Order: sequence, then structure tokens, then C-alpha cells
Amino acid sequence: MDTGEVKEAVGDTVMELLDVEPPYGELEKGVPLISFACKQGEGDAVLVKALPLPEADAWLGREKAASGEALYRVDYLARGNRVYATGVLPAGCGRGSFLERLGEAVERGDRKAGEEPLCRLLGMHLALCGLEALAGQERALLEKGLPLGGEAGDGGEEGCYRQADYAYYGEVLSFVEKGRELLNRCSFPEAVRRLPAFPDKGSFMRKWYGKDGGKEGWKDESRPDRRGRAPVAEPVPDEAVGLP
Repeated sequence: MDTGEVKEAVGDTVMELLDVEPPYGELEKGVPLISFACKQGEGDAVLVKALPLPEADAWLGREKAASGEALYRVDYLARGNRVYATGVLPAGCGRGSFLERLGEAVERGDRKAGEEPLCRLLGMHLALCGLEALAGQERALLEKGLPLGGEAGDGGEEGCYRQADYAYYGEVLSFVEKGRELLNRCSFPEAVRRLPAFPDKGSFMRKWYGKDGGKEGWKDESRPDRRGRAPVAEPVPDEAVGLP
């Protein structure tokens, strides 16, 4: 979207949105950051800067100020580079979340709102964030009942079940990390093509307990050690994501 369209849609008072300097330390974590300028009457606007995508998605749906026309800015990583995109959500596209309103406007053919590739990219990022939150919550709950010894047999049969669940959600977090890296380093079609299969819980549990139905698990290396320290993840080589 060019500067003239932004001025026409939202007004000069929110042009500072285009000068937003996102916290690049947060951006490097791989989750897109969203900023909003929402109209609150004639000439007035509220400026909200650099919310992580899940928070921004929910914010727009619950704020009365955001029910009208809203200008947004998305800062994200594309092929490893920091880039941003802007758009204007029209007042008549509902009171849903950010991505719901964006998707509806794009589906109507509103070129000021944004482009379909951006919708797909943000949708995938939001799905990964949801999986990350779910897996993190499950592991936090399981951690309360897990011995920090790290052996699957600790804590009896219930402890073994907890160990297996804990390890499975660790696999989900690894899936999220891999997917996020691909989205940020490759084109979207390439990222989708190279995304590994989502870890199937049934298959994981069969592997955990062994083909003979025994309860011989393995140590989950992603768990904190006895002193509560999480291991340092090794960087993924470029060859692993098909980059030269």
C-alpha cells in the first residue's frame, strides 16, 4: 500500500505508524509483530505498537476503538530479512479478530486491506503459536507431577504416563520451532512443502512403550535437569531447510 492510500484511509495523524521501530530482539524470536492505528471519531486515533501476533489478533476483536476503520502494520521475517507490510481494514468488515477481519476484507477483493499470501502466512504463524501455547501449558502441568530424575520409570506407572506425555509435547514444541524457522527463512510455498508431519500421538506412544507393550521409555532431553536448567538447543544447519 502506498503512502497516499494510507493518508486517505486513516488520516495524517496516524502516519507515525509507518515509522514504528519494532523491538528487533522480539522480532528475531520469529513471531510477527502487529501495530495498529484505529480511528476513535473524527481525526482521533489510538496507536498500539508491536503486539505479538496472538495478542494482536485478540486485541482487535475486543477493542471498541477497533470496530471502525483500522490501519495495521505487520513486522515479520521473510527469507531471514526484516520486512513489514501495511493495510487498512475497512469499518464494514465485522468485529472479529485481526485475521478474521483481514481475511474477510481480502476475500471481498479489498486491495487496501492486504493480500492473500500475507493472510496465509499469518494464519500459519498463528496456528504455530497456538500449538506452542498448548504444549507449553500441558508440559507445565505435567512438570508438577514429574520427578526431575529424568528416568521414565520414576514415580511408578502414573509417572511413566506423565513422562510419555511430557516427551510428546516436547515433540510438538520441536515441530513448532521447525515450522517457524521455515516460515522465516524460506518462501511460503517452500516452507509448507518442507514442513515435517505433525507428531502423531498414537505413533509416538507406541514408540515410547515399545512394540512389546512394555514401559521402556527414553529420557526426554528437552526437560530441565535436576538443577532446573534447560539444555541449549543446537542451531539447525542450512542444509536441513534446503538453503544453499
